[in-house]
Amino acid sequence: MLVAGDTDGVGRNVLEAVQVPGGRSPALAVLSDVSSERERLESLGIAATSPDLDPSKLVAWLSDVVRQHRESDQGWRSKTVEPAGAEHSGGYAAPWTVEDDAGESAGTPSTHGNAGQPRQTPGTVTAVWGPIGSPGRTTVAINLAVELGLADEDVVLIDADTYGASVAAMLGLLDDSAGIAQACRAAERADISGARLKSLASPIRVAGTRIDVLTGLTRPDRWAELRAASLAQVLSRATDQWSHVVVDCGFGLEEDEELSFDVPAPQRNGATLTALAAADHVLAIGTGDPVGLPRLIKGLDDVERLVSAEKSVRIDPVINKVSASISGVGPRAQIRSVWSRYGSQYEVQAFLPHDAKVVSNALFGGQVLAEASPKSSIRIAIAGVAERVRAGAEGPQPEPASTSASVLSSEQRDSRRRRRGSTRATMNPVGRIVNRFSRTKQG
Repeated sequence: MLVAGDTDGVGRNVLEAVQVPGGRSPALAVLSDVSSERERLESLGIAATSPDLDPSKLVAWLSDVVRQHRESDQGWRSKTVEPAGAEHSGGYAAPWTVEDDAGESAGTPSTHGNAGQPRQTPGTVTAVWGPIGSPGRTTVAINLAVELGLADEDVVLIDADTYGASVAAMLGLLDDSAGIAQACRAAERADISGARLKSLASPIRVAGTRIDVLTGLTRPDRWAELRAASLAQVLSRATDQWSHVVVDCGFGLEEDEELSFDVPAPQRNGATLTALAAADHVLAIGTGDPVGLPRLIKGLDDVERLVSAEKSVRIDPVINKVSASISGVGPRAQIRSVWSRYGSQYEVQAFLPHDAKVVSNALFGGQVLAEASPKSSIRIAIAGVAERVRAGAEGPQPEPASTSASVLSSEQRDSRRRRRGSTRATMNPVGRIVNRFSRTKQG
C-alpha cells in the first residue's frame, strides 16, 4: 500500500485499519517530501522516503520494503534512501529524538526520548468498569486513586469514558481541555514517551497527597478522538511512568465494527475495550439493587471475554450503594445469597455502603472523600479496596488489614434487629432479583 501526498493523517489509525485478522496484512510505504514527516513515520515503523528519488532507486526501495515485510511477522524497518546526489550512508534511519522536536508546535509529541526517568518495572493498570446505570464508577475511580496516593504510590487517573466523562467536574478542575485526547493525538502521530505523557497530565494535590490526572473529553461528541490503537499506546507508556494507572471506563462492551460495514471506522466503545484488554486488575462496580445486580452479573461474562488472555487478570466485583432500604434487612447477606446462586465464578470483594449525603457534600465542594469526610464508612471501605489493589500488585492478595469499624457495627446492628424481631417492612427486594433471573435464565 503506497501513500503519497498529504501524510498528516497517516498514523496508528492507518496501521490499525490495514491489519487483516488471521491473514497477511499489506506492507505500508509512504512518499513524503518533508524530512521531519518521514522521521515521524519511521518512528512508527512505517517505511517512508522522498518522492524525488531516481525511479530505479524508488522501485528498488519498494521491493525492499515488500521483501522485509514478507520475511518478518513483526513488521520491518526500512532503510534510508536519499534522493540522487545526496550523501547516502546505506544504514537504517536514525530514531527520532527529543531534540528533533525543538521549535515544533505544542501538538507535536516528543518521542524516543528519555527526558523522564522510566520505572524499573512496569506499573499496574486498574480498570474501573461498571454496567449502565450510574453504579458509581467515577466516584470509586477517583477515590481509589487518592487512596493509592495516600499510600505513597505514584498514581495517574485517566478518564476514558466516551459517554459521560466527569472526573474533571468531580475534582473541581477547569473543563477547558481534554488531557486524554491530547495524549491520544500525540500517540497517533508518533511513539509518545513517558515524559511527554506526564507533561500532558494535570497534577493535583488532594487530601495531602498528589496524583496526576488525564482529564476526559469535554464533549461526548468527541469520542472518535480516543482511538483504540492510540489509547493502547498511552496506557503502555503510562505504566512506564507511574506505579499505578487507574482508568475510569465507560459502560459499553459491544464491539460495533459491523456498523461500519466495509469502511474502517473508530468504535465508541473502543476506549473501554482497550482499557480492559490492557488491565492487570479490573474492578467491576455494580449496585446492590434489583436492577443493578443483574446487570453486573451478566456483564462479568463479557468482561472475562475481553481481558487479556496473555496475563493473569484479576476481576474483583465491588457492590456499591449497599443499603437495607433497597436490598432488605442484612443487605450483605441478601446480596451474597443471590450472588452465590446466580453470580459468576468471582466472589464479591467489597461492599460500599450507600451514604448519599457524604458523597453529595464531596461533589458539591469538588472534594474527595478523604477531604470531605475522612471517617465516613464509604471512605474507609474504598480505602480497603485500595489495599487489595496494592496487595494484588505486590503479590498474593491477603485479607485487608483495616476493616471499617462503622461497617462492622452496621452488620452487628442488622444482626441484633433480626434477633429482636425487627419492625421494618418485611418485603425483600432480593426476591424480585431471583424472579428476574429465573425468567432470564428460562428465556
